[in-house]
Amino acid sequence: MLSLRFKQAQAELQSHQAWLLSFRSIRSLRKWHHEQPGFARSFSTGSRSNAELKIRRQVGRKQNEEAVQSNISAAQRRKQERWMARKQTTKDVQLGVLSIRTDLLQAVEEKRTKDVIRLYNELPEKRPLAEGDFTAIAQWLHQALRLENQARARKENTKREDTEEIVAFVDQLVQDVRQGNIVPSVQANQHILGIYKESGTLDAGKRFWSWLEGQDDSHVQIQTYAVTIEVLAAAGAPLDELEALYGRALIRFPGSFHAYHLSPEAILSDRERLPSVRGLPIGLLQAITTARLMRGDSRNAYLGLDTALRLYPTSVAVRFLRLFMTERPLSEAYTVFAMACQAGYKLPTQTYRNLLDDLRTMIDPNSLNSQIATLRTILAATYLQLGCSGALFSNTTSLLIVTISELFRLPGVAEVESRKRKRLVDSVLALIRKIFEVFARYGALPTQSAFNAIIINIAGYGSSKEVIGIALKDLEALGMKPNDITRRSILSVAGIYKDEEFVKKSWDDIVAARRDEDEWPTEKDFFVLAKVCKQIGSDFAQKQFDALKTFVPEAWHNAIQYSIDKQEAEKSSSTDANKEIGSFDQLSAGIETLYADLDVIDKVTSDRPAVLDFSEHNVPLQILDTAKLMQSPLNIPEEDMRSIYDSLTTEEAAVSPSGESGQHEAPEPRSQDSSAGDVVEAARKHLSSQPEQIIRSSTNVTLGELRYRNWKCINYLLQLAEKHDQDYDQVVDKAIAAGTRPPARIMGFTEKEVEIMVGTGLSEPLRVGKGKRRDKADGRAPGRELSKQLALQEIIRLRGLPTPPNSG
Repeated sequence: MLSLRFKQAQAELQSHQAWLLSFRSIRSLRKWHHEQPGFARSFSTGSRSNAELKIRRQVGRKQNEEAVQSNISAAQRRKQERWMARKQTTKDVQLGVLSIRTDLLQAVEEKRTKDVIRLYNELPEKRPLAEGDFTAIAQWLHQALRLENQARARKENTKREDTEEIVAFVDQLVQDVRQGNIVPSVQANQHILGIYKESGTLDAGKRFWSWLEGQDDSHVQIQTYAVTIEVLAAAGAPLDELEALYGRALIRFPGSFHAYHLSPEAILSDRERLPSVRGLPIGLLQAITTARLMRGDSRNAYLGLDTALRLYPTSVAVRFLRLFMTERPLSEAYTVFAMACQAGYKLPTQTYRNLLDDLRTMIDPNSLNSQIATLRTILAATYLQLGCSGALFSNTTSLLIVTISELFRLPGVAEVESRKRKRLVDSVLALIRKIFEVFARYGALPTQSAFNAIIINIAGYGSSKEVIGIALKDLEALGMKPNDITRRSILSVAGIYKDEEFVKKSWDDIVAARRDEDEWPTEKDFFVLAKVCKQIGSDFAQKQFDALKTFVPEAWHNAIQYSIDKQEAEKSSSTDANKEIGSFDQLSAGIETLYADLDVIDKVTSDRPAVLDFSEHNVPLQILDTAKLMQSPLNIPEEDMRSIYDSLTTEEAAVSPSGESGQHEAPEPRSQDSSAGDVVEAARKHLSSQPEQIIRSSTNVTLGELRYRNWKCINYLLQLAEKHDQDYDQVVDKAIAAGTRPPARIMGFTEKEVEIMVGTGLSEPLRVGKGKRRDKADGRAPGRELSKQLALQEIIRLRGLPTPPNSG
């Protein structure tokens, strides 16, 4: 108690001494003022008073600090001293590392990974690095890792140590982030999570996130959750856990009711305009949709796509759409591609090319229906690609020609009467000629492979020798010359004809062409010759090999001799029995439909428009009639389907399931504030009198119409996905019951789908809801109300929507 009183008395004495010193300071100031030159005495009395007041405040502040210092404990004093020392050290370090920081950022800009790592480690303190510096470092590391992965995918010489060095450095960055040694950056953290995902170090990514989620908003934003969902999905986390994380993200960053706007049941206030809410986290929606798709939850994945296209029909990330094209069967992938083209998305040409390659790969070479259906789908996809971008990749023409020419490889074509087969050849050549003309408008000229296919397939399997000369003349007209494959193709045709003299002449042409290049026949040349000689029953291949053996590398000898000696495997009769025999009438009809589809493309591209107008044209969005495939109840009249759409996507359910429009009167203005009501009414009339600018896609489709078409397509896709998943689940269950490994999912078209597709194309579009019906005297079709009710119930079931009132 005495000690406390003593300290108080001491503080009062020090305060009194400081008060006396203030008078001395003021007197000194006055003395200094009188000693200044004349121009300095112009200060006013107010200025002098302000100066005196400022000095008194400074003295009082110093006095208070001294009093506080006298009362703090020894531990607090040591803590203060450490803080002051650290503050001084930071200033010194910042001056010392300025040049290192400059070199580090220069190394990042010049993409020198090893120098980035070295210079970062030379920094004694990381705090001088700003948030943008940290982001730039992490972004370059992410890009460097991707370049390494791409080089490895191309089978280039890469060192695993380079990837490991990047990951080890990222671990060091994470340690600095967690210890607070570096200024936090949300974008840098996202790049770090992406590096962990793409490098396969998923456990490290999970550990980083477990710490990161508990940090403040300077470390985490809603997009960080999106990246994390992708990391955890790649790490094998269950879908329930990822859905919970998605929910936590929307709770932590609610925005302007983001959770509502991203829900499948959300309703737009104006379907003709973009949403007024800004900053909707579509990246988060994409991440959870990806996880759903990878976990087999196709229904909720398509509902996620539906939400994205409802909000932004023309500007969803292409990566979002492409995901469905690679992970779902082709019948679904095609419709997603068509939806993107209809909206005017500038899809990368590689996306279209991959779709065509997948379609061609899935063709059944023994099925005429499969060939025709796939060719019609390729032409439809080409029409859509031209419609949205006005560009084709250079091999489009060749891919079509090669696929069309392979019709002559179908079983049964060889048995067609020669006169009828000649008519087929003429029809196919006319089709190919039209393909040349139409696609030449877009610079898609045929490559050498197209002419090689014409020679082997049409001239060879079509038994039309004169086609060889036609193909060679067209080849030269385009400035190309026959290559090795061309000459080997002609040799193969000679074998099909079983003409030994033609075989010898073709072989002499190969040898002469090789000698012109100062070379000798290769092993591939001998392989084709050996096969041809077996077809004609000649030993010519053995004689040529014996004569030229000294000029052939010894490493090839065994393989060549084996190809000459081996016997052709006998064809299985059971395999032939399963082949679909194509008749002349079927082939002729199929070629005519292809010509008609190509004629549609010819007419709409005659003026070579940059994009097509899809507002009026019948866009081929679907290639399967679900009414035939699964007896779908959605094949109802268009006006009934649109009324269901309106009832489910507007705030006032203006259309009841029975088709009767309900009248909803607007509430009258309140009498208590009639003047305010008048103002509002006047403003409403003024705005309604102003012409509204209708927003359209680059393909001239309004946003409202796009949303409606997309909504219908999602219903169609939900049906297809449900059937495909159920069919695959049955196959898996059977395999498990049999104790065998489940087969891979069928990504192509089933036999039943092909039978439906063969009758659908650009010239014969799928007409959903446009069938003929007989109306009663009151204007209603028999059973129309029931059909509409069943369609509504099916849509509600597919989408998991709550049953609306008046639906029973």
